Amino acid sequence: MIINYLHPSELLALHHQLTETAAITEPTLRDSLLVELACARAQLTPQPTQNPQQILFTATALLAESIILWRPFTVLNNATAFAAIQAMLALNNYRLACSPAIAKNTAKNWNESTEYPAIAKWLSLAAEEL
Repeated sequence: MIINYLHPSELLALHHQLTETAAITEPTLRDSLLVELACARAQLTPQPTQNPQQILFTATALLAESIILWRPFTVLNNATAFAAIQAMLALNNYRLACSPAIAKNTAKNWNESTEYPAIAKWLSLAAEEL
């Protein structure tokens, strides 16, 4: 299984969609380098002893954790992390199997103490292959 990763321009587009939906008109990008680093960090997933599904979930969790911790945007970082999860899963023919309300409520509770292994574990329970 070849993992498809989110490109920084795709992450910026996701965030832009969220800001348009929220009717936010002021600039929201705090640091473009953090966007690039978040996307690159997902590609640094350890791979030798893991199965492809676990690699995908770990990479996706690393991307989400990076957005949550590094806060590359002035607003909507958790929402962007959640959108990035959905996008990266979709790029790899997966989706969240839980209800949208449960998934969004989970994402709302993420904070600076949320670590990627917890997100990866949640993905292993909540995601399914298409």
